[in-house]
Amino acid sequence: MIFNWINHPAFRRDEQLLAVLYELGMATRKQISVISGWTEEQIEWSIKRIRKWGKTKEERDEWIKCHRLPLKYNRIGVFTLGRRGIQYVADMMNQKPRRKEAAKGQIFHYLGLNNILCRLLEAGAERSEITWLSTLEALDFLGFLYESKGIEFNPANSIRPDARLKIGGRYFWIEFDNDTEGPRQLEKKFHEYTTTLVQLDQLIDSAPIVWVTLSLARRDYLEKLWIATRRRFDRFPQMEFFVQGDETDFLLSENSFLAQKQSENHSKTTLSAL
Repeated sequence: MIFNWINHPAFRRDEQLLAVLYELGMATRKQISVISGWTEEQIEWSIKRIRKWGKTKEERDEWIKCHRLPLKYNRIGVFTLGRRGIQYVADMMNQKPRRKEAAKGQIFHYLGLNNILCRLLEAGAERSEITWLSTLEALDFLGFLYESKGIEFNPANSIRPDARLKIGGRYFWIEFDNDTEGPRQLEKKFHEYTTTLVQLDQLIDSAPIVWVTLSLARRDYLEKLWIATRRRFDRFPQMEFFVQGDETDFLLSENSFLAQKQSENHSKTTLSAL
């Protein structure tokens, strides 16, 4: 749970930054700043200090490395952990490393996924009200659900959600679609979500799968493919499809904590005026 690392009393900020990057996979300075509350200058200084733990450029990249986006994205830096950085965080967590070095080809997937969380925070959601589970944590959560029902869990055959979100009292599975997967891969994901959640009887859990993608055309394509795929099943989960940025209102809808909080604040203001 990413927010547990921020201002953790047992670790320095540099170590906290390593842990945040471990959870995010890849992130820009701005994304780290929005998620952590640290300034971009503080983040930059932490990155520089951590990289000094290596003597050569190759050793520094084993702690934190930076990939530059193409010129049309203003060459923004995208940061990720190298081998030593991953091992260091695993030691902080007292476990063996479970994450591999993030592949450069996955940059835009990671950034798109991180932006979903960033938009929630920028819209006014508080960190204390959000639980954001990374892919590995979401998979662990599924394993826990299986075990609690006495069902054998095989991660290799399970859906691997991009993230699991709790905001206020509502839950969501999160999928970011970067328009790189074909119909067979998508149908496989739809099938895995359905069989996994039906087997767990978690349809009652009312946690929709929220798909966020790049364009209206892609959103419509995903939705039509899902409608065609779900006809094979008697029971299936709720899936919602959005162009990136449009999902925020749904996640912060009238039943969510933010709207409730605004209503409560309005009531308090009204009462105090009486």
